[in-house]
Amino acid sequence: MAVAALVICTASVGVAVIRDGAGGSTALGGARPASPVVEAATAPSPDVRAWVVVDGATGGRLGGSRADVRVPIGSITKLMTAKVVLAAGRPDHPVTAPAYPAAADESVIGLRAGEVQQRDVLFRAMVIVSAGDAADALAVDEAGSRDAFVARMNAEAQRLGMTSTRYANPVGLDAAGQYSTAADTARLARDVMRYAQFRDAAVRPSARLHGVPIPATNTLLGAVDGMDGVKTGHTRGAGWCMVASASRGGHRVFAVVLGAPSRAERDRAVRALLEWGFARRGA
Repeated sequence: MAVAALVICTASVGVAVIRDGAGGSTALGGARPASPVVEAATAPSPDVRAWVVVDGATGGRLGGSRADVRVPIGSITKLMTAKVVLAAGRPDHPVTAPAYPAAADESVIGLRAGEVQQRDVLFRAMVIVSAGDAADALAVDEAGSRDAFVARMNAEAQRLGMTSTRYANPVGLDAAGQYSTAADTARLARDVMRYAQFRDAAVRPSARLHGVPIPATNTLLGAVDGMDGVKTGHTRGAGWCMVASASRGGHRVFAVVLGAPSRAERDRAVRALLEWGFARRGA
């Protein structure tokens, strides 16, 4: 469900996040990575199931294709897990990890059942390296059970007006009855990016585990001008997905790509859609 499998088995896990590259908002006028040149009137046609580009300030749709069609979203699900955890607060709250039966190709940080970590440590692991065991531990700790947490996720989706979204687990593994749309995903991304704790994690290019740096699953950080998040996802059912945010010249644009056939095609689509979105915004 994550973009790249990461399995680290240790007797004791501690995640301390570091900054080691350019991130955050970048104003126009300085040096920037090479980006495709696009015309504002020419919308890209990426090879994906669905996409949408929205204005970060207003949420207005700048363009899209099949943006309201329900599809699997993989680890993009963790955006809602993050939203529920953020709303609960208490970032220094100690979390005891439950037993977690990780899928063979799932990104995890190797939490042992009974291991205790602070909530903010697990939160960063979930956002930066898409750790499924961290997401599961946060969910069980906050709500008492996975099912109870999923009920909170669905209630929050309804509160946000995400009428074409339904969650079945807090991690993003393929499951019957779990789906969203590009439009609903963009709405959620704009909401979670209001939280400083989320923005701080989403922009970081790596984490560090026991002295070993672990790269973020979002490999476009530092490679696309002004990119500062948001989340990647991948499962067999969902394909390759990404929600991207970038800020330039006082303007923010979100691009959502769902169901790309490969990581490379997903990344190409995100780059092209962000450039086109900024061209539409005149930034």
